[in-house]
Amino acid sequence: MRFKLYFEGRESCYEDGKTRERFISFLKKTFEHSDFEYYKVLYTKKSWKPYVFSPFFGKDFAKYGKIGPRISLIFSSGDKEALINFWNGIFKLKQIKEDYIRIQDITFFLIQTNYFQPKEIKERKVLFETVGVCVMTDSTQPANNFDLWYVTPNDLERFNRAFYERTKQRYENIKGAKFPESELYLEPCEIKEVVVDGVGGKVKGFKGKFYIVGEPEILQFLYDFGLGVRTGQGFGLIDVVRRKIRI
Repeated sequence: MRFKLYFEGRESCYEDGKTRERFISFLKKTFEHSDFEYYKVLYTKKSWKPYVFSPFFGKDFAKYGKIGPRISLIFSSGDKEALINFWNGIFKLKQIKEDYIRIQDITFFLIQTNYFQPKEIKERKVLFETVGVCVMTDSTQPANNFDLWYVTPNDLERFNRAFYERTKQRYENIKGAKFPESELYLEPCEIKEVVVDGVGGKVKGFKGKFYIVGEPEILQFLYDFGLGVRTGQGFGLIDVVRRKIRI
């Protein structure tokens, strides 16, 4: 299930490298006002988040680095508890007039919330596209080596090894179930490698379209909870373009 939140400010402002963190703070505020015990489970220990989100900084961001005056956030999860707490939190923020994101000296107020029915995936090969940026890391490489730690489909063999491993880790942590031992890999169609601001510094990721081959249950997991790592920091949201029944 997905929600899209629209915010509007009186004017635009310029990026300061921490805009993504303002969206993360908004999500934390949302869960904190919904259920503090659930909030503590989500944020007091390091773990995979049972959701993925993607921020949109405004139509002039890519070209001019300007944020707003209209920005948005898409929130996605396949976890019922996360979805209920998110929605309850948004409702409570509106009640106490805390439903806004503040970036520098501009306040962006929540003006609209849309709900989208989830897409049900039943095939073993599906064409996806990124919503924002996806990030993947290779656990066999040192984290302090930027070029080796981050891996994209441009280095496909290494990427697919990391893709399988990270998906298995996240699935077992979030679902609390054993990962289906079957093939899982990505076939790139149109991929662009990008370096963007993350939490704590630059990260390398990718945008574009690609097929993913695997069990429908795992493809559904990736659609609901995101692809790759740092999904709780606004990376990894993907959407279905079209489906291919046979491989």
